[in-house]
Amino acid sequence: MPKMVNFHWHCMVHAFGGRLRKKKTEDPSFQRFEGLNIMDLEGLTLSNAMEAINLLKDLSTLDQLCFPECLNRLIVINAPAAFSAFWAIAKTFIDARTAAKVEIYSSRKARWQKRLLELIPAEELPSDYGGTNSPYSEYFRSFTTDPELVRQFTLPVTVQRATSSFKVKDNIKLAEGECMELIGFTRSSKVGTFTVVAGDKVHQTVRVTHEESEISHEESEISDGYVDLDEPPTCVVFPRLLEGPGKYQVSISCPVAKENKKVRFRMVTSIW
Repeated sequence: MPKMVNFHWHCMVHAFGGRLRKKKTEDPSFQRFEGLNIMDLEGLTLSNAMEAINLLKDLSTLDQLCFPECLNRLIVINAPAAFSAFWAIAKTFIDARTAAKVEIYSSRKARWQKRLLELIPAEELPSDYGGTNSPYSEYFRSFTTDPELVRQFTLPVTVQRATSSFKVKDNIKLAEGECMELIGFTRSSKVGTFTVVAGDKVHQTVRVTHEESEISHEESEISDGYVDLDEPPTCVVFPRLLEGPGKYQVSISCPVAKENKKVRFRMVTSIW
């Protein structure tokens, strides 16, 4: 979480700051800048909703302190059902003017697309968000060093119950000719067993024997079950690529000791 806030600060100071200074040089009459941001929560699970709320609260606090009046609007789309309830509580801790600029929309695509088109010209909005501009996947590929990479997403996984088994991602769809690589990360000393299922059949696990996937950091835990955040996390690459066409489901089981409040993993998927 702190690294994401630090990254946001870096972008505002250097990336957007550089654009503003360039604009001021080109147009001395330029005085004001406001940004319209879209936060897409598609795929966010209920177990991670509170983390998203805390991130949103931290970013809002940072912006109102360091970059006041730079936010025109923040549109949150594909929010889980409980997200709005959590946000109603969290927004009481930030400036009321900043909170009023945040709009929450569920997965009802027609509703949030209509709102985006009210705020953003269609020619500037990507086609996958209702506009006529190039899809976001093309914009993404312009920043990757791998021209064959089609899309990539990261899924945070938080285990909070004494013994937990649940879906990490359901219905990952691959088209004909596509293939996907899965990578697991963690700093926790606890073991997470990830399983990939296609239909009713277990497709693979992290171990070479394909029985189960164990992602566990070396035993250098501190009091809350996590190692120093400056230490690189353990990285485990799933040994087999997933191939399309098909639909895949990823689940995790992780026994958590009672003294540990949360155990965190992160799964990165890359699709070619």
